Amino acid sequence: MILPFDPETMTVRCAIGILLDLCLLPESLRGGDDTVDQRTRLTVHNSAQKRMAEAGGGLTEVRTELRTTSCGIRFHLSGRADVVSPDGVWEVKTCSPLRETPAKSHRLQLFFYMKALKADSGRLLYIDPDTMEERVLEQDRRELNTLWKAFIREAAILVKNEWLHHRELKGSLEGFSFPFPGWRPGQEELALSTMKAVESSGETMIQAPTGTGKTAALLFGALPPAVRSWNTVFFLTAKNTQKKLALETGIRFREEGLPLRVVTLSSRQDTCPLDTDRCSPETCPLAEVFEERVRSAGLLDTLLARGAVDTGTLVEESVRAGVCPFETGLCLAQRCDLVICDYNHVFDPSASLKRFFAEEETAARIDLLVDEAGNLPDRVMKIWSPEIRASWLKATASYARRTRNGKLTALLRPWKKLLKTAEAFLPDGFTDDVVLPPDLTPPRVDSVRFRRVLGVAAELPLEALELSRAAARFALVAERLDTRFHLLVRSEKGDTVLQWFCSDPSELTGEVHRRCRSVTAFSATLSPAEHFRPLLGLTGSAGWTETEWPFPRENLRVWIDSTIDTRWKARKTATAQVAGRVRGAWKKTPGTWLAWFPSFSWMEEVAGLLGEYGPLVQPRVSTPDEREAFMARACSGGQLILAVAGGVFSEGVDMTFPDLRGGFVAGPSLPSVNTRQELVRAMHGRIFGDGFLHAYVIPGMNRVIQAAGRLVRNPVQRADLILLGERFVQSPYLELLPKHWLPARVITRYGVRTEKGGGRNLPPESR
Repeated sequence: MILPFDPETMTVRCAIGILLDLCLLPESLRGGDDTVDQRTRLTVHNSAQKRMAEAGGGLTEVRTELRTTSCGIRFHLSGRADVVSPDGVWEVKTCSPLRETPAKSHRLQLFFYMKALKADSGRLLYIDPDTMEERVLEQDRRELNTLWKAFIREAAILVKNEWLHHRELKGSLEGFSFPFPGWRPGQEELALSTMKAVESSGETMIQAPTGTGKTAALLFGALPPAVRSWNTVFFLTAKNTQKKLALETGIRFREEGLPLRVVTLSSRQDTCPLDTDRCSPETCPLAEVFEERVRSAGLLDTLLARGAVDTGTLVEESVRAGVCPFETGLCLAQRCDLVICDYNHVFDPSASLKRFFAEEETAARIDLLVDEAGNLPDRVMKIWSPEIRASWLKATASYARRTRNGKLTALLRPWKKLLKTAEAFLPDGFTDDVVLPPDLTPPRVDSVRFRRVLGVAAELPLEALELSRAAARFALVAERLDTRFHLLVRSEKGDTVLQWFCSDPSELTGEVHRRCRSVTAFSATLSPAEHFRPLLGLTGSAGWTETEWPFPRENLRVWIDSTIDTRWKARKTATAQVAGRVRGAWKKTPGTWLAWFPSFSWMEEVAGLLGEYGPLVQPRVSTPDEREAFMARACSGGQLILAVAGGVFSEGVDMTFPDLRGGFVAGPSLPSVNTRQELVRAMHGRIFGDGFLHAYVIPGMNRVIQAAGRLVRNPVQRADLILLGERFVQSPYLELLPKHWLPARVITRYGVRTEKGGGRNLPPESR
């Protein structure tokens, strides 16, 4: 549990808002505090405070403290009263529409201030920012006192039960050991590095090859010190397969005597049991009543009794209770020791778990384990690079006219004007992004009002929902605007797209990392450390651990065919050469062969030359079920598989081939040259000096290494890796080859030689 609690003095010490958030279930998921945009809420709230204080001779933001005890648990609570005047305490809330009855949390918060200040009277003032209509709700002190006593007693019982669980968990550490037959090479070093980072509240980077057993080692290293400090471990991964592995590891720990509570969280969409793509609490039957249904069904106790809860179980039990599975997962996570979730749950301000990360007091009790951390900068970059499409505006405007929604039409007008102005900067037939002038900026957006004006009608077009979500993200960017953000416009299949592009997400990532107690970023491709440390927003003191390849060197035979020029200008000749190499290997040594390419277009060209052999070619777009079918066929044996390096089948997937022979990688897989990548190059140039190396070469070589990691994944597998392209024996590409790939056999026009260089280091001139 992340509630700040000192077991030695049995004291909870926190702000009243945190206590309410963590110990009080939502009465309903409708009409919450998110009915008003935060910026609007603050403006209206502050204006009302000032006006009331001046009119009544009162004070605003009055610091308060209260000490109380219940069921043996001490509470030391603090807060700031909105307005304290001679006629009592006022608590100001903004919502739209106005509440007829006050929320329980609002009443409890008001009484806390009354009790702390020894005030006899208190009132709740609700303000609708749209109409500026106000409603004052008088509160009876005796009723509030009864409500407060019941809440504090329930909170104390909850804290005591969590303490008993924690005491049992902490005691079980004494006899707990690594719950697997033995340490793989490098695993113990990984566990110790993670343990050191968690114990010292520090940051560390870990690079370990595929097959090392990183998940088990890092969880074994992180959980004991986190448990001793009563912290929560967050395991972040973008892959469902990795979520499953982390959950299975947690279950293994439980089976070996460590009574962990573990939950896997998925997105709101993935946990919704209803057949709809329009998540709306105002119309959802699972959102109408929450607290009462959860309590009557004993839902949280049922799930906690299971110990380890996956998404399927979460959905099944929540539906049985008649409540939203996603919200149930959030409430359950507050009482778990290990939370397995996606990057978005932590780094996306629109989807982050605010109960954990919004307040410094709770975030400081989180230990982060970030899987495939080399991909995190790109993910955060995408989170902070929202786009709005002209087609969304057109469909929404049509809906506004059809429904005679004048407010919506007015909201869309400045956006339509902006898109029209931006289109003038697009040359005819130009498909790349164009950077717009800095004086051309999007209109300010009250994202919540935008969503409210749209309404929740069933006939609302999907484009309007996309527009609403995009407007919210544009509003977030507007609050952070600086030189990292570039306003772009492009034409895409007849549609005009306006996008804020974030070329440097490091500070945004670092802000999250600094709020947490510790950060362990790990991956098979996290070097050179000098490249990734600043991009991940880690401090210069962040540790570094690198382990050797855990399998015999002879299991992976590496070849470099330097007779092929894979650069774009030689692509026509190289296409036939690559197809010939792949065809020859597959015919000479039948079995499963893989080949990875830097782009779909080149892969498809080569596939056309191999059509007679029936290659299995990665589709450009696929559903989760289609990806599962692709993997099933790929693992059936005797397949010639063509895929894109950096795609869904080149990293983070565990495919087992019964007759694996080897794999090809065609070229260093550099990112495509385009406006966005050139903006990244310029940003890297300012940070590192050599923008091309850091924006193109290192990401491209990491894609190569990730793809090759699909080949040998256990001590008995053997495979050949053939790197196609002369650049692999040239600087800086040669220096970025992994140590265990060397020495490599280099095919030249004059024969075969041995290459011993490399080793994942920056070229000397780039350090």
